[in-house]
Amino acid sequence: MNAQKFFRLNLLSLLALVIMMASCSKDSSELMGFVPKDADVVATLKPMDLAKKANLKELKVSNPSLTKLKDLFLADNGIDLRQTVFFQMGDEGCFIFAIKDKGKFEKAFEGISKDEINGKPAYPEMNLIVADDYGWMVADGDMAAVAGKIDSWMTQTEENSIQAVKGFSDMMLKSDVDVYVNFGKIYGMAPASERSILSNIPAYQKLKDASLYINLSFEKEDVFIKFHALNTEGKNMLPEMGLKDIDKSVFKYIDEKSSFVTAQAANQEMVDSYKAMMAQTLVVPSEKQMADVLLNSWDGSLAVGITVSDLDNYMANSGSLVLGLTENGEENLNKMFKNEMVTMGLLTETGKNTYTANNIPLPSPLTLKIVDDKLVVNYGAEVKDSYSASKFSGKSSGVYIDCSEGTPLAQFLQGALGNKPVSGYVYGYMDEEEGSLQIHVNDAGGEHENVMSLLVDLMSLAL
Repeated sequence: MNAQKFFRLNLLSLLALVIMMASCSKDSSELMGFVPKDADVVATLKPMDLAKKANLKELKVSNPSLTKLKDLFLADNGIDLRQTVFFQMGDEGCFIFAIKDKGKFEKAFEGISKDEINGKPAYPEMNLIVADDYGWMVADGDMAAVAGKIDSWMTQTEENSIQAVKGFSDMMLKSDVDVYVNFGKIYGMAPASERSILSNIPAYQKLKDASLYINLSFEKEDVFIKFHALNTEGKNMLPEMGLKDIDKSVFKYIDEKSSFVTAQAANQEMVDSYKAMMAQTLVVPSEKQMADVLLNSWDGSLAVGITVSDLDNYMANSGSLVLGLTENGEENLNKMFKNEMVTMGLLTETGKNTYTANNIPLPSPLTLKIVDDKLVVNYGAEVKDSYSASKFSGKSSGVYIDCSEGTPLAQFLQGALGNKPVSGYVYGYMDEEEGSLQIHVNDAGGEHENVMSLLVDLMSLAL
């Protein structure tokens, strides 16, 4: 199976399935019991909860396609779903849902060509197969092949279903949307060249046997996405990764008004992995040598800050890159800068441990400074006041994007979204417990009751 197939689903088809669901569902675990244990990807959705959060009955949508889908949702079509399940296994992918009233269901599909495939009623135009009281929408693969397997999937024992994967039942069916990924199978789909590079990263090798879970929740003003990795015993495996906490001293050289900030604390295993990748990627000996000196001088601490002041002229913006240095890093880098890069004309020494990059067509100088056991690369305005490290305390990596009211990013979003006032922030992190991403929208975008209704409205503009 191509690893991108799961993401190739037509947006309108997916949305149609999601929002045409009505109340009172079968036991969700029954649907999960139909999913084979060796599935590559499994996703569960709570469409009724999503529809309520979107306030679909009252929501005014401008796109004709979404208007039809809204009308479809409000109709009593015999579909009985607060929960639906999607799974991909090899070249076959299916959505599964329950049917509460066969008569109403068939009436809703009047006018659509009906056929029989492997002894089961089917609607080829909709890629839909009906088996007993369940609908199987084939998102990927051959309908006849899927129809031939449905009976075995519906009668399989629990030990042969996805529920037998340790930790699966604890991590799924807990949010509005939950996703399970068999990392080992997805890893095996990568091209050989990419697997060769990833083989140098011990962290990826540990993840080969992992089950990855993504939990998506929509709240009033926030979208929360949580990431977890469990080992074959169903235990959190992030502590096995040897994650380090971000060195907060790197933020001293990041401007407090930065629009975008990201930071990382790479352990020695990860640094060694980067070295191995560089060795495979770079072919020019001098480039390899300089990259080797840089990586041998790096202690794994990193921070990047970008201050956006003009979206129409990206060169008018400013930013800093900060790398923490090893015990001998300062000496090694100064030696390389002075003895090699200055001699080659790539740098000009402008002060103590301070250099300016040459032959780069930028309106402002790009400077490199070694200070406080850090390599600080700066472009544009100098840092006057330091960025607060509080958001990144106790995290191994993190990111923060400021889209507060009046900022260039908020103004850009407003212009791109039909002049709708949208402001907020994006905050993500990784620690030994989980990965997390929060998208916060102030006041849920003004006239909207919550962030879900805002997203549906914005989707109508995009379609």
